[in-house]
Amino acid sequence: MGQLLGYNMSKKCKSVGVIAFASVSMTFSAYAADYETLGSDTTPQTDQRLTACPEYVQPEIFPHQSNFLSNVVKLRPVTLIGDTDHQYPNLLSYLSNEETIAGWSRNGVTDVHIEVNPAMEQIISQHIHPVFNKEGIRGAFEKYLNDRGLYALDEWVQLRAKYFTDLVTLGYQYGIDIHFISNDPEIALNNPEMWNVYAQYTQAKVADCPGETDNLRATMQSPEFGDIQDFVTFAKELLQQRIDDTDRIRQIEEKQSGGRQVVIFGDSHFCKGNKNIKALLGQENTTHVSIFFDELDHDQRSCKRSETQQPDFSYYLKTDRAEGIKGFVTADQVERGAVPPVNSITRQPSNL
Repeated sequence: MGQLLGYNMSKKCKSVGVIAFASVSMTFSAYAADYETLGSDTTPQTDQRLTACPEYVQPEIFPHQSNFLSNVVKLRPVTLIGDTDHQYPNLLSYLSNEETIAGWSRNGVTDVHIEVNPAMEQIISQHIHPVFNKEGIRGAFEKYLNDRGLYALDEWVQLRAKYFTDLVTLGYQYGIDIHFISNDPEIALNNPEMWNVYAQYTQAKVADCPGETDNLRATMQSPEFGDIQDFVTFAKELLQQRIDDTDRIRQIEEKQSGGRQVVIFGDSHFCKGNKNIKALLGQENTTHVSIFFDELDHDQRSCKRSETQQPDFSYYLKTDRAEGIKGFVTADQVERGAVPPVNSITRQPSNL
């Protein structure tokens, strides 16, 4: 990919670029099939403000030994780290780990790209120069997430803003440029009313704990939700527009500083369609890491993909373990290059 894959380690600038709100992954066929059941209930919509399911927003409890994530960036020029479920903001908790970010800097990472509206770059920069204001940065991210609406319940917003803020802070400290990359689909820009309905849907999902549908059912039955078929059509078109990452690749190439790159997006940007980020960059140039809580979470949430769309590694936050083609690997093996990445995973589903 030309300059993106080059190395110009002398070029270091302390800029804030872009942070990632990865695109939403939805199973629309299952959603549409479930609507008959969800919509048949006469449960009234309440005016009570939704709150996030505690399971999604519990304080992070992960060990964050960080050696694997620090060293995996050495394997190929670009490391793709996939957020596998936006309902869990703690899947980004590794961004708060100083050892991880310091390791990236030590191993030649000059740029981290995350999906947030590029207009936020100027807003965040105002809280960095001339005086670094961490609380101002966090407040700006909270406002951005609330205004955007997707998944935006209080506790969820607070956690995600915290992790974005910590990444900007640590990137500034260790000389890594943080870039904001996004291209909102035209369908979202041209249909704000339906976008608001879509945001209500994502918030209801955060309010319902796994296996529950009470808040989702009530939201779908509210007058504001509108016709279900209109929503399903909008959502399908939204997903189709979002999985074309051609413009995101252009932004990454324009913003990068010449060293190793880390790209943190929703995992669907690395596996869906033939114009996703991994396909456009070339698998030979990228190492793809999907982030999960643990092995059971992997078995329940792993994207159904072809062999070429599988991640090189699945990384489990709770146990600080990574898994590739040969089963569980250690950070030391990655550091020594003893486990070259491959684009398939053969572990059988766990029996947990």
